[in-house]
Amino acid sequence: MKHTLFVLLCLLLGALGILAACSNTPEGGDESHSTDPSTSEPDSTTLPPETEEPPTPPADSLTNGALPLYWLNWGGGSLPRPSAYGGGTCAWNWLAAKNAHANILCVHYLADMEDGSKVVGTPNPARLKLLADKMAYELKESKTAGVTIVGYEDAVQFTEAIAADAGYTVDQLAAVLPSGNYAYTTAWNSGSYIACVNSPEWTAWQTENMAIMAEAGFTCIQYDFHPYAAAGYFCRCKNCQASWAAYSKAKLGSEQPIPKLMDFSTELGRTFYHWKIQSLANFFQATATKAREICPEFKISMNQNANGYGYSFETLYGAWEVPSTEFHGVTNGVDSTLHMFALSEGLGFSRLYGIYNSSNQIRPNFRYKVNLAEGFATIGSVTYTTDEKKIADSMFGYAAANPEVFDTKSVAGAAVLYSAESNLFSVSLPNFDTTSQLYSMKTDRARQAATALMKSGISYDYLVLDREDAAERIAQYDLLVIPSYTYFDNALWEPVIRAAVANGSRILCVGSGSKNYLNSLKLPESADVIFIAGFEGVHDEEALKVGDIFLSAIRDTKAEGLVKLTNDLEYTAATIRRSDENHTYIHLIRRFEEKGSSIWSQTVRHTLPEGKRVTEVKIECPYAEGYAVDATWSVKDGVLEVVINDYDTYAIIRIVTE
Repeated sequence: MKHTLFVLLCLLLGALGILAACSNTPEGGDESHSTDPSTSEPDSTTLPPETEEPPTPPADSLTNGALPLYWLNWGGGSLPRPSAYGGGTCAWNWLAAKNAHANILCVHYLADMEDGSKVVGTPNPARLKLLADKMAYELKESKTAGVTIVGYEDAVQFTEAIAADAGYTVDQLAAVLPSGNYAYTTAWNSGSYIACVNSPEWTAWQTENMAIMAEAGFTCIQYDFHPYAAAGYFCRCKNCQASWAAYSKAKLGSEQPIPKLMDFSTELGRTFYHWKIQSLANFFQATATKAREICPEFKISMNQNANGYGYSFETLYGAWEVPSTEFHGVTNGVDSTLHMFALSEGLGFSRLYGIYNSSNQIRPNFRYKVNLAEGFATIGSVTYTTDEKKIADSMFGYAAANPEVFDTKSVAGAAVLYSAESNLFSVSLPNFDTTSQLYSMKTDRARQAATALMKSGISYDYLVLDREDAAERIAQYDLLVIPSYTYFDNALWEPVIRAAVANGSRILCVGSGSKNYLNSLKLPESADVIFIAGFEGVHDEEALKVGDIFLSAIRDTKAEGLVKLTNDLEYTAATIRRSDENHTYIHLIRRFEEKGSSIWSQTVRHTLPEGKRVTEVKIECPYAEGYAVDATWSVKDGVLEVVINDYDTYAIIRIVTE
């Protein structure tokens, strides 16, 4: 498992490194200073081939290295299209994106029926070609304006009539439910069948559509409507039955029937889940083959949730190259979304693109302010929105003027030890949600550990064990948290734990399952391990109580010294990042404007690297007039202390040393 997932991750990162360039019935000493606010500024059982070396992730693969500023705008366009391209109105407005400082625009469009109505679900290739030929104008003008376009394709929805026009039948394409009926939905379109990703005919249809879009000039297409959200996990079509029979025989020694439940306590259940992810990855990558013959830089994205069960698995299996997330399952502005961005960075991504589905995810507008800040404080590129234009303009304007603040890497001294298998396979059968397929606070044990660190005022990373270099990356962290997992793959975990002990890292082990596993390793007595029974209130982020043992355990660690918040820990989070050894950025994000202290002040302490002295400190707020923040700073005994008297949601502390 470990080697296979690493190989597939290498393929994924290799694809990211290429730059976009292609045109039956339906169902130090002491110092003291003050800032002056007025002057602040195919075969489902076949794995992809192996590669030798893992490439270095790029700055970003969609913007040729420029800081990606993202806008999901499915509102259409208003600009006229020249008659040479078919006339009418353009499908999107690239000038509006450019004026908003956005250099990535994710768009939506629908092919036309002969009567002027729009195609429901996936268009047949002929109709898509007519539309793509027109949109070649928009793509040309967008490229000239410096705006990368991410196109749209429905992942699995189709109607019987359009399928017939494409030369296919429902029986060839549709997923089959355990009841024997075809999968059908009215959730997004007015009514569509749901295709199965193991259907060779559906793969062929989507492969042709992807080639058409590449020919028109698209370099990235985002699939929408996750196949398993639509059809569930237990399709019983003839293709799935044949593929699973072969896979289960290869992995388990004999052919197995498709299970009725997702039970991770059994090898059968775990193997079945891996097959589902492999099938999905094979489908996505197969559909891009012809497009990549036309445009080698062509990339796939998938509209989904970074807190979903499949997100890490799909990443590690190389299903797609460009990560995108919605924010279902979290209450933006109240719950922190930092764990989603930290996980994505831990998986090797340089950006995670964030989008919204409803107004209550950004309103009251403190929700949008917080979510934007958490994204920019990590690797997030959260969408611009005209619904909160003033906030978006302020943040995007600041980012466009100060890209160096965000082209950084985390230097946190604490990490949550994360394994895709351990996190998911620790979810018991009664708690596995086959409908939403999203982790809750109760089931996401890694998030619980991350929340405990955040509420302790500690900046954290996710150290993903599924990556081959996990043991080597241990050296950055002197504080590690093992969540309350109940499932451990020893081949994955033991080398990392022993590397942590050799590094002298303190290991906080949460829960009896993790304790039992660590005890089985018979670590040397010198190992700095602290056992914690668990956290109270794990059903809800706000209710989670860290506890005195945890708080005591983090004291006097390098992680605590890197960033130490002294107040409002319940509603304030921090990240620490560097662009190089002399430029450090501490980001403070305050959640839930109705709570916290009555005086919006914050004191931050940062232990300077040995041998470094501060030459400049600048504190800014992207949401404030002129970005001004009332703050003071001082250095004593090698510790920088910044006192911020007030700030609007998000403060950035720039530290220059020599």
